[in-house]
Amino acid sequence: MSKRFDEVIPVPRESTKGQRADSGGRRARIRGVPRATIEDVAREAEVAPSTVSLAFNEPERVRPDTRERVLAAARKLRYRPSAIARRLVTRRADMLAVVVPDTRNPFFGKVFQGIDTEARRAGLDVMLFTTENDPGLERQRLEAAVRNRADGIILVGEHRQGPDPAAELLAEMVATGVQVVLVERQVERLPSVWGRKREGCRKAVEHLIGLGHRKIAFVGGLLAQGGSYQRLAGYREAMEAHGLQVRPEWVAEGGFHPAGGREATARLLALDPGLTAFVAANDLMALGVLRALREAGRRVPEDASVVGFDDIPEAAFVVPSLTTVDMPMERLGRRAMELMVRGLEGEVLDGVDEGLPTELRVRESTGPAPGDTVAGAMGGQ
Repeated sequence: MSKRFDEVIPVPRESTKGQRADSGGRRARIRGVPRATIEDVAREAEVAPSTVSLAFNEPERVRPDTRERVLAAARKLRYRPSAIARRLVTRRADMLAVVVPDTRNPFFGKVFQGIDTEARRAGLDVMLFTTENDPGLERQRLEAAVRNRADGIILVGEHRQGPDPAAELLAEMVATGVQVVLVERQVERLPSVWGRKREGCRKAVEHLIGLGHRKIAFVGGLLAQGGSYQRLAGYREAMEAHGLQVRPEWVAEGGFHPAGGREATARLLALDPGLTAFVAANDLMALGVLRALREAGRRVPEDASVVGFDDIPEAAFVVPSLTTVDMPMERLGRRAMELMVRGLEGEVLDGVDEGLPTELRVRESTGPAPGDTVAGAMGGQ
């Protein structure tokens, strides 16, 4: 059963640094490191093991300075209390929290669907919190999850470039025995799973170049966010690899929603009416791109081509159907939940950092560049 605690209503079912990635995009998990015990923490903090137990399970019974000493020792030793043992002490049911930026975006809905499917299979209940892409609200939601005695937290979504504002809070949660798994987000030493966005965007641009397009625009979401930045990097890499220019006026921010994609495309066309192709950082913005092109009298794909990103269900049903990069949304959620269960069972997940592959799905919204008969004959290959 899933509950959304920010509105108290039921929800329908539906790179770690310094480690070498294997060929499947998965970074090796740290092995051979002995797991710290409660006795180790007690020795380090110079308290009794029973005090360590109280500090984690009944903190109100421990002096604040003592609890802080215990937590500092736990962080130093990378000690993680067993969630199962904590449940025996606190007598509470298995409960997880999932924190997402936005429930209106189909991407996060599909990720949650994968999480929820695996959670039910494992006999776990799920609370759903939303943050509206607000770092302050995100902190409040994480703290609320702890107050609601969640055994684990799956944090979904990207933060802006630079130090993650939630990193310190997440480390404190892990130190107190809360298992944390990240989706589409990476914080050192925390297990994470993400889609290979850079690689996916590179495939999209190479597809357009193969169709003869040379003036290709990029419509990003929030360009300071990690995911948009990775897609933009893939766009730049593909263009530069083919000796093509990347002009500043060919890149615009669209806010990850249809209206933003429409407005960004109108700006791009005003700056350079000669653009013949558009790559959008998600499918919602791509829908806005299609609308803007139609309003400008451009036929798709005869006059301009469009590629989206994510492959939401609507992508196959718009007219023309949308060529897009398939992000493994539901699989991301399932994999995150699999990692969560392993962590709750006591497995050390430090260093787990998995990149899942993306796939280009070619549909009707891409075609040869206007006047490029050679690319048309070759089918864009």
